[in-house]
Amino acid sequence: MDLKRLLTEFPTLELSTLLTDEQAITLANTLYAQISALQVSLKDLQAQKRELNAQFKLAKGDQQKLALLKAQSKSQSLAIKEKESELREHGLNLQALFEVQHKEEVWPPERFTTITRNTSSNNISVIEATDTDASRWNHYVNDHPQASAYHDYQWRSVIDLSFNHQSFYLVAESENKQVIGVLPLTWLNSKLFGSFSASVPYFNYGGVLADNSNIEQSLLRAAVALSKKLGWEHIEYRTCKEGLDLPSVSHKASMILPLPDTEEGLDKALGAKVRAQYRQSEQAQPATHFGGTELLDQFYEVFAQNMRDLGTPVYSKAFFRNILTTFPEQAKIIVITVDGSPAAVGFLLGYGEILEIPWASTLRKFNKYSINMWMYRQILGYAIDKKFIYFDFGRSSIDAGTYKFKKQWGAKPIQHYWYYQLADGKALPQLNPNNPKYKLAISVWQKLPVWVTKIIGPPLVKYLP
Repeated sequence: MDLKRLLTEFPTLELSTLLTDEQAITLANTLYAQISALQVSLKDLQAQKRELNAQFKLAKGDQQKLALLKAQSKSQSLAIKEKESELREHGLNLQALFEVQHKEEVWPPERFTTITRNTSSNNISVIEATDTDASRWNHYVNDHPQASAYHDYQWRSVIDLSFNHQSFYLVAESENKQVIGVLPLTWLNSKLFGSFSASVPYFNYGGVLADNSNIEQSLLRAAVALSKKLGWEHIEYRTCKEGLDLPSVSHKASMILPLPDTEEGLDKALGAKVRAQYRQSEQAQPATHFGGTELLDQFYEVFAQNMRDLGTPVYSKAFFRNILTTFPEQAKIIVITVDGSPAAVGFLLGYGEILEIPWASTLRKFNKYSINMWMYRQILGYAIDKKFIYFDFGRSSIDAGTYKFKKQWGAKPIQHYWYYQLADGKALPQLNPNNPKYKLAISVWQKLPVWVTKIIGPPLVKYLP
């Protein structure tokens, strides 16, 4: 919608014919009143500036008066610039209000919808996949609309190389040996945290991919048989699919932002408050770098320090290197530097129509510049440039601080359902930082030197899914 035409025609239009939401109508009226007042104020300032400029000729030769006039002129120029900036902000907000109302949006992304294929459920067999099955496994995953990046068979080797865990990749086959479902499982076994498996550990998504519920149940039964054979205390399935008849936890959500086609559209949609926050970073003159393994050292330095500050054991640098080398097209690093030093970092993973940020960290000394806001704005611009349709800010506890941070960008929640198959007599696991039994360990960890956490962190965190 053309803003100039909108502002010209606004007084003669019925807002209810343009906007359907009552709050939007109220906000539009408020914005227009503010714009009108700013326009009057700006015209007055511009008139005063013209009168002042006319006095320069009369004051020719009078150095004292000329100096006074120059100071007044500078002050008025600044005032005009501020009014113009305010007017521009209010205009963008008003235009965005109308554009957002009319944009057709597909929600939720197809990955998070329930889809059943018309596949025969008779004579289902479940086998353990080997590397010779990798091609047909990935063919099935790439064709399945609910697949995540972490269903790709190559994650099996990434996890094995990084953590030396044993994985069991289950394949459901039809009677003619066609793949009709898959379930990746990784076994984590330690004296400290017990013996269990997860689909998929370390990441937000996993769980069963199947053509229908009967095939899904066949894979779950095969997983239970494997669990009893190997003595697992539980199996954890990480998914956003509702409705499995298993104990579950659902206090977390992924925050997903539908992306506009252009960065201009993004800035309009974000609103004045968010724009002001990330523009605050400009005073620090941050530089943005996207890349791969050449940025790994800078990424890891910031990431390791941030994990120490949070009281969380850090992954090994090799883990990230293995991801980058295995998925060179999908995985990228962003580093924001200030005066040449890394200030904020993120690890990005693209799959299908979604760009995701599994890990992000900012050094606390740069918080005063809102460097994290700057970084996320650069990432969103990158996502738009690469033609992604959605940006996944990652999971957060509902209504927690990180949840609200992501929500301010316009992200919408997708509920997580983490299901558990429990061995007889076992309770739901509590391997999370909110468990009171870990409070002391967290506080001690936060006091350790970063170099120490890099040594003792990786052997611990490998057993924390």
